[in-house]
Amino acid sequence: MNGVATRILIVDDSALYRQSIRNVLRDINGVDVVGVAKDGVEALQKIEDVDPDLLTLDVKMPDMD
Repeated sequence: MNGVATRILIVDDSALYRQSIRNVLRDINGVDVVGVAKDGVEALQKIEDVDPDLLTLDVKMPDMD
């Protein structure tokens, strides 16, 4: 690994799942959760703001999935 953390954005309409995924990822070396979003619309804005390397996505969400 090159010493740079992988920047992850978590996208899920369930607050419980967002927190659960964050809890799992926070203990992994080389991973940095840079944000969370509750739907696709919010995710698009967060992508612009935080420039993540990787997204975790729920496949079915309100507004935009």
